[in-house]
Amino acid sequence: MPVAETSRWAYSTVPLNERQAAVAAALMELGEASDQDLSMKLGWPINCVTPRRGELEKLGVIVRAELRKGPTGRLVSVWRLVDRQLDLPLIGGA
Repeated sequence: MPVAETSRWAYSTVPLNERQAAVAAALMELGEASDQDLSMKLGWPINCVTPRRGELEKLGVIVRAELRKGPTGRLVSVWRLVDRQLDLPLIGGA
């Protein structure tokens, strides 16, 4: 589901900027995801994903769902959205 469609369901309790909204929308689609999963989904470098994910965590929009072994065998955090309404700005019109 593109971000513009995803943003239609939301209404204001947590205002997000465009990049935060894109990460939240990707997480909404994926259900649970690591930073690397989000990076691949969004087509962004990891260093663009992790700060936005950190901001969403501080805002209480997402929480760590679990720790999993990543592709390299190291433990990675897996994130999920908190069950609440978000104010995702419309991206790309409509």
